[in-house]
Amino acid sequence: MKKTPVFVIILTLAFVQVAFAGYLKFFGITADCFTLALVIASLFFNVRLALIVSVVCGVLKDIFSGNAFAINTILAPLWSIVVVQAVRRITLDSNGVRASLVGVVVCLNALATRAVFWYAGISVPLGVSMRIVVLDSLFTALIAFLILTALGIK
Repeated sequence: MKKTPVFVIILTLAFVQVAFAGYLKFFGITADCFTLALVIASLFFNVRLALIVSVVCGVLKDIFSGNAFAINTILAPLWSIVVVQAVRRITLDSNGVRASLVGVVVCLNALATRAVFWYAGISVPLGVSMRIVVLDSLFTALIAFLILTALGIK
């Protein structure tokens, strides 16, 4: 697959995350388009370019979100490396498997972020936190499946 259409999709996802996140809510949860973009980059780009895209996505997510600063800048390249290693070891031959991988990465990212908040003394009720983690992961995986299917990626 050519890198140009995927790069355009990544930029579009970043724009959607920043500009339209308030309008694209599902039970009060928005899709994590930055993490989706870094997973797509890790799936289809070489390691160097995937790491560059993941650092950019992490920095942008830190800038535009209210999370602890630099947590996404640190975690995004780690998730990119995990996805690249998973692609080397596991055959990801369908969009459902790729979307599931996106859901797992979003879930792990949300859990890591919650762990940092907990360690910093910021308490979020467990029920609320788990609802956010589960629904965010499922909604982002569904969006990933729809994007990959719409692009005709097999």
